[in-house]
Amino acid sequence: MEKKAITSLSLAVILFSWIATVTASTEFVVYISNDNGFSIRFPSSWEKREGVGGSVVAALSPQTNPADQFRPNANVIVKDLHRNATLEEYMHAVITYMNKQSGFQIHDKGQIKINSSDAGWILYSQRRESINFKVLTYILVQKRRAYQITCTATVDQFARYKKKFEDIAQTFKFEY
Repeated sequence: MEKKAITSLSLAVILFSWIATVTASTEFVVYISNDNGFSIRFPSSWEKREGVGGSVVAALSPQTNPADQFRPNANVIVKDLHRNATLEEYMHAVITYMNKQSGFQIHDKGQIKINSSDAGWILYSQRRESINFKVLTYILVQKRRAYQITCTATVDQFARYKKKFEDIAQTFKFEY
């Protein structure tokens, strides 16, 4: 009886490990932008769109309710810079610009490493078209280009998506 329990437990552990490995390897799909020199991974169930709202690529979470006015999303925006700028200078310019927007409120900011590249992040909220959003944006600057990974959800949805947003951002890497 004891051997059967150990064997069953061993099989369960092996099966769980296999499922976890398969899930981890298929959960994300790679998006590569050769023109802009980066790659990023998005959840495989998210809808990918190119060139939406000034972004190179946007990924929208699955729609959970047909009545939803907004789907949480992550996108990458690339801006060519007219001169070399440091990460700190570009972050300051972004915050200065956003402070002029109606309903903008910064909650926190800081620095992080994304695939060994220095990055800054800003957590803020904003109101647009009667919807209150919470946004986590990551900024990287390299070779006279600024890269913004912007992750947006409604204020009510944000806590549910925050970890997913962080995971997406951590997959970003330069492809030069």
